[in-house]
Amino acid sequence: MSTLALEPSSGADTGRSVALVRNADLAILALALPVFLIAGLSIAGFLASAAGWIVQRGVQHATETRLARAPERTTALGLIGGSIVARLWIVTLAVLLVGLLVDEEAGLAAAVLAAALVTASLAGEAAARLAGSREDG
Repeated sequence: MSTLALEPSSGADTGRSVALVRNADLAILALALPVFLIAGLSIAGFLASAAGWIVQRGVQHATETRLARAPERTTALGLIGGSIVARLWIVTLAVLLVGLLVDEEAGLAAAVLAAALVTASLAGEAAARLAGSREDG
């Protein structure tokens, strides 16, 4: 088998697959809605977790945009640290509020979905970085 057959046909294909892996959490979020509907889980829990997740992804994107322009390493570290704390609080407050304002089942459903999203996000980011480092090497 030739090396041509073993390598991707273009960098664009690899870039798209890395983007898909990096956004695995959004795919999980999209797949969660039918699961919530079919299983009869709290839609309020889904909406709270989804809203919190989308807002924190917006904060993540804004932080990454500012990181590209960060003049110093200490500025970048401050942005990263502040972003992590803010994103954690956004998702946590969404889960807590739906649990307190709606009911415990909604809070539990939101917490389980948030845990799945965090896991998918971390795994997707790790896989995307691994794939990116293989491209560079």
